[in-house]
Amino acid sequence: MIGDKYSDKKDTLDELATKHLITISESTTKKDQCTYSWENAVLTDEGKKYLLSETDGQYVVRVCEIVFDGVTGTQMHGENKVAVADFTLKRVKITPFGKNLSQVPFSGQATFSLFDDGWRINKR
Repeated sequence: MIGDKYSDKKDTLDELATKHLITISESTTKKDQCTYSWENAVLTDEGKKYLLSETDGQYVVRVCEIVFDGVTGTQMHGENKVAVADFTLKRVKITPFGKNLSQVPFSGQATFSLFDDGWRINKR
């Protein structure tokens, strides 16, 4: 959410505060004729249960797990000893931080090459 306007995220932040996952504090500074306001969100102990990392007051929190859902198709390219697999993934164990995530499975694709010791996935 870095760079996002507070007003665009206020409802989401208020909801997380209501669930006791974060606390929000406001600070203001006056300089010349202007007043500057900042909102600071800090994880509570409950929110820290989902904390993956923190750097300089910026949090990375778990929002869900993504798991394999199924293969939807394969294509063999025998002349090149290559196979392409289409598959779907789904989101599970959605945390309160990911409550707005779609639960519709989404698709992906992987390419495999046949070597003398078996199939290997091609890294991109």
